[in-house]
Amino acid sequence: MFHTAMEADPGYGKTQLTQNCSICHSNGESGNSFGPNLVTIGDQIGKREILHAVVEPDAAVTFGYDSWMVTTKDGRALYGMLLFDGDVTVMSDLSGNRLMFTEEEIESKIRLTSSIMPDAYSLELSEPELADLISYLSEPN
Repeated sequence: MFHTAMEADPGYGKTQLTQNCSICHSNGESGNSFGPNLVTIGDQIGKREILHAVVEPDAAVTFGYDSWMVTTKDGRALYGMLLFDGDVTVMSDLSGNRLMFTEEEIESKIRLTSSIMPDAYSLELSEPELADLISYLSEPN
């Protein structure tokens, strides 16, 4: 069982963030803005909450980062976040591309009950790597 008191190296945690999380998250220096910016996460929530978010990302999705599947009438199924939903639907896909669809192009829009974020097990993080990541993320900024 993982304990938040495990010895950890925040410097190596930054490496873990860059290797495993920056495809969606920014740490202020690098990364993308598909997921929440992690620069000040350590100022907002504690170590246990950060650990829980990494181990079980489906448990609580940050407001505004709900995952959606949009199916078009031409048979495409696209996953991402809705940025605007009206006469035209604008979505950001997993690569950060903005996609626009008119009502006539959309077959269905479904809010997913699970997070797009992979859990620590799926990322194959060892307990020491996870401890390093949590140590880095929980540092105050």
